[in-house]
Amino acid sequence: MTWIREGTCCKCGQCCRGSIDDLPAQHDGACPYLGPPDGGERLCTIHDTVDTYWSRGCNVWPSEPYHIKDYDRCTFRFRWED
Repeated sequence: MTWIREGTCCKCGQCCRGSIDDLPAQHDGACPYLGPPDGGERLCTIHDTVDTYWSRGCNVWPSEPYHIKDYDRCTFRFRWED
């Protein structure tokens, strides 16, 4: 039994920086690949690339529903599979 992630990443960056929107991208806890604000939002600069950071981490994150429970813009959904 496991959680199956469905959907695609909307590149909102919420899970990359946590719920602290006012931190600079270089702050501890925020992903160093978040780009500068564009219209008030920080977006991922390496999403869907061959970068090893993407291929080892963020392409498999979030992996369970509790990882995104506080992120209102995230477009991933999870279903439980027996």
